[in-house]
Amino acid sequence: MIAELRRLYKRTSTREKFLLLMFVGGIALVWLMYSLNRYGSGYKMLSGTNQQIESYDLFLSQKDRVEEQLLERSSELDSSKTLSSTELVSRLIGIIDEMDLKYSINSPQTEMGPLFTFHNVRLSVNKAELEMVLRLSDRLKSLVPYVTLDRVVVSPDRSNPNLLDVQFFISSLEMNASSS
Repeated sequence: MIAELRRLYKRTSTREKFLLLMFVGGIALVWLMYSLNRYGSGYKMLSGTNQQIESYDLFLSQKDRVEEQLLERSSELDSSKTLSSTELVSRLIGIIDEMDLKYSINSPQTEMGPLFTFHNVRLSVNKAELEMVLRLSDRLKSLVPYVTLDRVVVSPDRSNPNLLDVQFFISSLEMNASSS
């Protein structure tokens, strides 16, 4: 097999040898560029991951200080003003019923933590006038600081563009009994 390749090599002209060398060199260059690109992106990913790990380590190293500050600040909160998920929904219903709006409220989603419990609710108001939506938004703001409006999505009603369909994404904070 090697003898046949030598014979073939000796029979080819210098021009053919040069073109073969260029072809093989081109393939090698494409392979090298692809490999460098792949290894470079892998190195960037590894470097980014190492930086994230370092930042997480920094946060975790300050855990005791952060918990201490959280306990100090939580003593300033009035736990009687924080709302459970049931209280949050009943307050929202009370506000909306006074305004005589068409609405729906999804059931609260709750995330429990060591000191606080967070409740998230989506309130949908259908076919409302702009003035009523603004009044409702102001009424919801009266529940601040323990209840917040995270996001408001407004869209025109499909059947009557003068009316609005609005979604309020509301969060509330409840202090756990062990933290009081």
